[in-house]
Amino acid sequence: MFSLLSTGINILIAEDTYTRIRALVGMISNTHGNIVYIDLDTVFTAYVRSDLIDLDSINTKLDIYFVSKGRLESVLAYVCSLDSPRLVVFDSIHGFYHLYDHYGNRVMMRRLNQLLTFYISLLLDMSSRHGCPLLITSIRRRGLRIKINADRYLLNRSSVILYASSNNGVLNVDIIKHPKEEMNGTSISIDNN
Repeated sequence: MFSLLSTGINILIAEDTYTRIRALVGMISNTHGNIVYIDLDTVFTAYVRSDLIDLDSINTKLDIYFVSKGRLESVLAYVCSLDSPRLVVFDSIHGFYHLYDHYGNRVMMRRLNQLLTFYISLLLDMSSRHGCPLLITSIRRRGLRIKINADRYLLNRSSVILYASSNNGVLNVDIIKHPKEEMNGTSISIDNN
C-alpha cells in the first residue's frame, strides 16, 4: 500500500471511522514484525475481537493496548520500554480527551493539549530510537483539520500526512505531505469489492 517513514510523525486523517479502519488494516498487513497499537477509541479493538478484521493471514505480531481512564500513562510507560517494534500506532487521538474528566474549561484544555503533545513527543522519541514509524490517526473535522485541539502541533511536526476517503467501495489514500516532493498530491486506490 504505502511505506510509512521512520522519521517524524506519520498522520492518517480519515473521512470516517470505517475508512480509517480499512486504511489501517492495509498499512498493518504490509508491516512485518511487531506492531504496537494504542487504541484510544476502542473501534479497532472491537473489529479485531469480533473477527471483522482477519489478521491471522499476515506475518506480524499485533499487540493492542486498549486505554481506559487512568491507564494511559502506564500503557505509554510500558510501550516505551518495548524492544524493536516495527510500527507504533497511536489510534484515534480525538479519544484522548475523553480519558480525562472536566476538560471543558480553557485552562484544562490547554493543559491537556500540552500533555498530549508531551505523550506524542515521548512516542516519537521511542520510535526514533528503534527506527520504526509512528502513525497517528484521527477523523477529519473541517478541511484537513484533525478532530482534536492540538492539531497545529501535529500538522507542523508531521513528515507524512495521508488522507483516506472511500467512494463506491474503493479506498483512496491521498498523500498530502511527504518529504519527497514528487509524492505530494499522489493517490493510492484500493478496491476491496
